[in-house]
Amino acid sequence: MRVFNRWAAFCAITIIYLALPNIYYPPFLSPNDLSRLRLTRAIVEHHSFRIDPYVRNPSPDKAGDLSFYGGHFYSDKAVGLSLATVPALACLRLFAPRASIFTMLFVARLFTVTLPALIALWVILKRCRSPFAVIAVVGLYLGSVIFPQALSFNGHVPMTLAICTAAALVSRTEFRDAHAVLAGLLCGGAILLDFTSGIAAAALLLLIAVRTASIRRCVLFAVCCAAIASVQLFVNAYYFGGPFDFAYHHMFNPADQSNRGIGFFGIGMPKLDAVVGLTIGLRGMFVQSPFLLLALPAVFVAIATGKRDPVRVWAVAVCGAYFYLNAALADWEGGWSLGPRYLTLIYPLLTYLLVDWYEHIASKPWRKAWQPLLILTVTWSVLLHLASMTTWSMPPPLRFLSFPALQISAYLIFHGVFGPNWLVWIGLPVVAAVALLVLLAVGAIILNGGLRSVPTVAVATLLFIIALSRAAPREGSATARLFEVFVVDMGRTPRSDGL
Repeated sequence: MRVFNRWAAFCAITIIYLALPNIYYPPFLSPNDLSRLRLTRAIVEHHSFRIDPYVRNPSPDKAGDLSFYGGHFYSDKAVGLSLATVPALACLRLFAPRASIFTMLFVARLFTVTLPALIALWVILKRCRSPFAVIAVVGLYLGSVIFPQALSFNGHVPMTLAICTAAALVSRTEFRDAHAVLAGLLCGGAILLDFTSGIAAAALLLLIAVRTASIRRCVLFAVCCAAIASVQLFVNAYYFGGPFDFAYHHMFNPADQSNRGIGFFGIGMPKLDAVVGLTIGLRGMFVQSPFLLLALPAVFVAIATGKRDPVRVWAVAVCGAYFYLNAALADWEGGWSLGPRYLTLIYPLLTYLLVDWYEHIASKPWRKAWQPLLILTVTWSVLLHLASMTTWSMPPPLRFLSFPALQISAYLIFHGVFGPNWLVWIGLPVVAAVALLVLLAVGAIILNGGLRSVPTVAVATLLFIIALSRAAPREGSATARLFEVFVVDMGRTPRSDGL
């Protein structure tokens, strides 16, 4: 395939990512992002993990992602992302000591989440062997939960990058001691970013044992992983009751305490409503990113064929374990988010299985059918996520909404209200800026799909426009009145014009 096509896809995604700062103003400052930012500020400014200087008169029923122990407030998050952000925030403090909290949040997110995601994108695109693979990557980066999470200050995307990089090292044909060490360090860092990645790390250790039958490399991997991950245990021991006394056990909000402070991080038995909600529910992965449905034959092949590839089996096993874990959480909805953010790691693994199956296993009739289906579903996924990301990227988990992502987006679009956008701030009209972002995304799909993909893209676009128009709440309805706050805070105040 042409190198230009890969470059074009990379440039389109990069421009879109950099054009959307994804910074919203009170009352829309995400507690998830704020908790990590407070911890970084405490480390930089006070050399402590206590965030008391940044917490003022909190109300227990309204404070989110906050822990309280021994008379002090702490972030309830894993410390990895906050530690990784220290250099960026220290430099910002040196050159702009009075920077606003929104500027701090933007810088923190840009250097620790967004730029690593874009670096990984270029590496992935260079390894793509077919237009099908490039289109799947476009779907992953612009039409899945990766998109909003790469523009947020949390650990889902960095953890996913670390685990997937470690898996790529382990799957190398020539797997050496140095690869085992590096993979272990990456998995340890992933655990510091998101505790649940311990599942994938344990599965990688088993994969090393199966593929190499080398005790030495298993030990190297395990020791390096434990060495990095143990930083969290030292923090727990110093500030709380012991190495295994996590901040989640001391949540300040009673609702958070019931969700995370009981048992092992609040994990119980899977629930039917969670299984439905995570797959085909209003924010389900197969509804918002239907191109992932095309990976189901790959999953079947990975587990049902006689000669099973260990890497494929690992990917399927991690997907299953992660899905079980999140279906068992009391707050499986993931709070205010676009898509099931707790399942972020599953998305690239399913995309890998899909592309690997298409390029190495699928017969010609399957490939002929799957190419237009991928273009159709990726176009839908990209348009849905762009509609949300250019308006409001954090739809709430409200049960009465028929389709939260589309309803809020449709209401704002038809009122001419869009979120912060660097293209607008440099002088482009709002409509032109949004149209440019859409054209970049759709153009990347068409460029790699060829002229034959134009009718398929047109059909997907028409279906999305119909869905968007039908999703818009009727003017004067109860739902429309609830959405008026978005218009007021995002579209009619000077504070929405800059950071």
